Amino acid sequence: MFGYHGPRKTILVTDDDPIQRDLLREVLTPLGFILLSAPDGPACLALAQHCRPDLFLLDISMAGMTGWTVAETLRSNGHHQARILMVSASALEAHGAPLAQPFHDGYLMKPIDIPRLLEMIRQLLKIEWQYETDQVAVTHWKPETGSRPPVKDVEELIDLGQMGYIRAIQVKLDTLGNEHPEHADFVAQMRTLIDRFDLDQYMATLKTLYSYDH
Repeated sequence: MFGYHGPRKTILVTDDDPIQRDLLREVLTPLGFILLSAPDGPACLALAQHCRPDLFLLDISMAGMTGWTVAETLRSNGHHQARILMVSASALEAHGAPLAQPFHDGYLMKPIDIPRLLEMIRQLLKIEWQYETDQVAVTHWKPETGSRPPVKDVEELIDLGQMGYIRAIQVKLDTLGNEHPEHADFVAQMRTLIDRFDLDQYMATLKTLYSYDH
């Protein structure tokens, strides 16, 4: 996957966690989205006065003004066509404001599952993903037969995968490839999975690999 068909879409991310904002920027900007961000509700509303985002990603638990209040205010301010996704680390919050249901279009749990996020974006914005036609075929490295990288590197890759840090994973794989050229097939396999945002297969492969050394 490297983009989508049609005009560029604008996404406004509102979250008081700068790491979460950076993560979403790393994932969504390379796909062609115009990504805006705000650290809290008032900043989001101020920014929304000057632009018409196609999608809002709103953290529910923010000091001063909750995501539910922001969503309701956006609708009252005329953002009727925009899609709104609520994001939270607590499943209970999804059911904590029944009166807010008309103001949003979906709900995502933290840590955000990137493939799930991309599927929801596809559905809500009615876009079609583009895929590279000349993608390099996945290598045939397998954990039971291929060269296995150091355990500490596998553990770090697992930790990064659990957090969903795509860019950090890419950097780690580059470092591993440069420092251990004998693991080139492993690095190529992992990079292909990450480039496709296939975190499920990425994690399954690493956990299988980890099990061989424990």
